[in-house]
Amino acid sequence: MTSQQATRLHDVAIERMLRRHPRLRTYPLTVRAVYHYLYPVVEHLQLDQALECIAREAERHLLDEDHG
Repeated sequence: MTSQQATRLHDVAIERMLRRHPRLRTYPLTVRAVYHYLYPVVEHLQLDQALECIAREAERHLLDEDHG
């Protein structure tokens, strides 16, 4: 797989995650930044599982901010 194909695969998976977690579109960091920050922690998982873990963590941070 080329690097361009891998990037496209990740973009598609990120878009799928955002459809499941629409509130993350308003997250102050871009999802891509969150993804690159956290992905090494969960890279042993399949891509969709890793993104789901990242989405849950990001939403948890949003809830923390809301209840400040």
